[in-house]
Amino acid sequence: MADFYRVNGSVGAVGDGKGFISTAAGASFIGKFPIALAIVIQDGSLNKANLQAELGVNYAVEGILKAISANTTILAYQIEANTNGNLSLLLEGAEGLSSTDAGIASIVQSMIRNGGNGAGYYGNNNVNASGSVVANNGFRITYAGS
Repeated sequence: MADFYRVNGSVGAVGDGKGFISTAAGASFIGKFPIALAIVIQDGSLNKANLQAELGVNYAVEGILKAISANTTILAYQIEANTNGNLSLLLEGAEGLSSTDAGIASIVQSMIRNGGNGAGYYGNNNVNASGSVVANNGFRITYAGS
């Protein structure tokens, strides 16, 4: 079996100076329109997850990504370098889930809230994602450096 190493970004200066990848009409990957989602992983009481502590095999980030990738292709993801539960996703072919961006965000939100190893619980630490919120707010790309 081949090893696959996930790579996540950290918050810093944004390459294009604007902070987001365009998902406007005409932007596409392999002929399919992408959608960029901003996600806050939190429990029903709005306590934010520490996703930095949930990177690795059998931890929450892997479980959340598996739940989402069951129905669409994840091109890229990023975990914010703090404990605010922020996860950014760039999906390919997500238009097959719904006819509107808001509909796709709603479907992905439902996948996260209801997936995992019990109603919205993920990973070895049973991170509660039952109150997670998903919005189509763009995808932030960062890089190390200035």
